[in-house]
Amino acid sequence: IWVKIYQSQKDAIIVEKNEYEFDEEGGLLEFNVNTNVQYDIKTSVDWISQVESRRLEKGTLVFTIAKNNTKKDREGEIILIYKDLSQNIIVKQSYEKSSGTIDDIEKEPW
Repeated sequence: IWVKIYQSQKDAIIVEKNEYEFDEEGGLLEFNVNTNVQYDIKTSVDWISQVESRRLEKGTLVFTIAKNNTKKDREGEIILIYKDLSQNIIVKQSYEKSSGTIDDIEKEPW
């Protein structure tokens, strides 16, 4: 009796978390990716940028989150794409004016 076993690949992109939060100062976002496909990377906003690295760490992506000078909370996405498969990572950044002078307060018309 002969038995033949056929195994098909199931494409996958798996990240540690689907959402990260930063304060207004921004910083570095680093996370691991487990995948069996060659994927492309896109971001939905210009304040998230991938850090080009010569590290030999397999599957680690690093992004810079810019300082938030917009005076409001904001949200963006990092998208890992392979054919019809995609993995979205949401990045939320708050804005809190924590210091300043009375002149920094927005004036309301009366």
